[in-house]
Amino acid sequence: LMARTKYGQELNLDEDCVFYVPRDANLSVRGHFDDLRASELRGHLNVEGGSGDIALNDVRGGILLSDVMGDVKANEIGALKVTGRVHGDVSIRDAGALELGSVMGDVVAHDCASLALRECQGDVRATHIKSDFAATEVGGDITLRGVGGAVSLSRVGGDILLAEVMGNVLVSTAGGDAVLMTDFLRGRTYAVTVGGDIVVRLDEDASARFEVRAGGEVKSRGLVQLAEGDGGVRIGLIGKGEPTVNLQAGADVLFKSAKGENMEFTVEINREQMRHAQEEIKHAKEEVRHIKHVIRDAMREARHERHEHGNFQIRIPHVPRPPRPPRPDAGHRWGFNWGCGGEARAAEPRANRTASVATEEERLEI
Repeated sequence: LMARTKYGQELNLDEDCVFYVPRDANLSVRGHFDDLRASELRGHLNVEGGSGDIALNDVRGGILLSDVMGDVKANEIGALKVTGRVHGDVSIRDAGALELGSVMGDVVAHDCASLALRECQGDVRATHIKSDFAATEVGGDITLRGVGGAVSLSRVGGDILLAEVMGNVLVSTAGGDAVLMTDFLRGRTYAVTVGGDIVVRLDEDASARFEVRAGGEVKSRGLVQLAEGDGGVRIGLIGKGEPTVNLQAGADVLFKSAKGENMEFTVEINREQMRHAQEEIKHAKEEVRHIKHVIRDAMREARHERHEHGNFQIRIPHVPRPPRPPRPDAGHRWGFNWGCGGEARAAEPRANRTASVATEEERLEI
């Protein structure tokens, strides 16, 4: 980090450092450095360069950032403008007007004066925006809750949830689904165009005139009186029939009661998506069967090779059972004669046995 003293001298700092400056001073930070943290400042802050994160806490003056290689985390700040690209995520709470250029990650904002976003490749979540919210291009999903002004979305790649929007609503193009959970106020303009489904949550005392163009079905569940209009437009009336809400969906449009389950971000799944999911499951099952066949063939080949080459085989020699000794004659009491070695000897034939019988005199001598 290159630092200049009040005498115009430049300091080349290689280690982490902490600067204590007057609270109301205007600061300009330029150079090559890693992370930057600034807190408890009332003057303006201008940051250029840096290869890490930027963390701001209680910086009430105007903040100007160029390219940020890491994340931007800010709490209790004034107006913030990012002219370059943020390569990480942006998380901001309790801030003034926000103007963001290009963000590679996600954007999370809470309790801000307003938010203008040129490009975001991730998701956007914003709550309690006091004034307007505008986004030119968002690659992921957008969730907005509690916007005091108008909402303008040009190109959105994912799904959209809009809740409690007090101003006009303009959604030019969205590739996913849209869920509207807001009161339709007299004198406001509402136009939503998406490629998927549109789900509208309505209160019992809601009032609006819906002009619907849908590539699929339009389901009201008795909440909205539907009629056919000119050019394939379906007209839906509820309450006094004002203001006018233009809805254009590539799939279905569903009107639901606001009462019931607490829906954070649920959308209706159309039949095309269901068929696609079933095809994916069928393809996965075929892949599993193919893998099983491959494994079975490999095991058979391995067993064949082991049998052919004699490897990894244990052969147990077959020990034949000894022949049973001949059954003794009925007149002989024992089937075996035991010798002094403890080995069994089969009984001799009867003819040999009679010849070897000892006489009475020999038994007396023994």
